Amino acid sequence: MVSIHRGIEEICRDRNKLIDKHTIMFPTSVPLEEVSEYVLNYLEKRYNMDKKKLIVNSDGGIWIDSFVGELRIYNPIHIYDKFHLVKAIVEISKKDKEISKIFTGGLRKITLQNLKIFMRISRKRRM
Repeated sequence: MVSIHRGIEEICRDRNKLIDKHTIMFPTSVPLEEVSEYVLNYLEKRYNMDKKKLIVNSDGGIWIDSFVGELRIYNPIHIYDKFHLVKAIVEISKKDKEISKIFTGGLRKITLQNLKIFMRISRKRRM
């Protein structure tokens, strides 16, 4: 499943709505290359991608790293969704004080740069 949207609109405190959300479902039998090609075509037809930043928000599944690689034409930024980010931080920071220091102070203080560092370290640990 791939969901594409233009951003988040705050409805009220602790409640957000995705703007212009489009969800694409694929059977697991469809090769990743076909999924990627469909998504790339959709992005090209729907948006002026020359002026957009592509952020892939995921649960950190290994197949998504390959998917992000297929979207490399847009130099995507890959980050975990909040639930899986917290879960991964808890798991990794049990063993690594450096990671724990980066993310102390709560999720409100996490920067895009720290997310990139976290994703890089997390990928290395999965290998």
